[in-house]
Amino acid sequence: KETWHRCVEMVFEAKGNPELLEIGYKAGFGAKNSMGFGMVKAV
Repeated sequence: KETWHRCVEMVFEAKGNPELLEIGYKAGFGAKNSMGFGMVKAV
């Protein structure tokens, strides 16, 4: 089941391969990260 969230700010936890998580951190998560969306901050 897919879950979609349209929001400005959301807290989430990502688990997985550290190399892939680093790519997600640097490139952003989501479909429109090339437009500046999907930026994350590690807490």
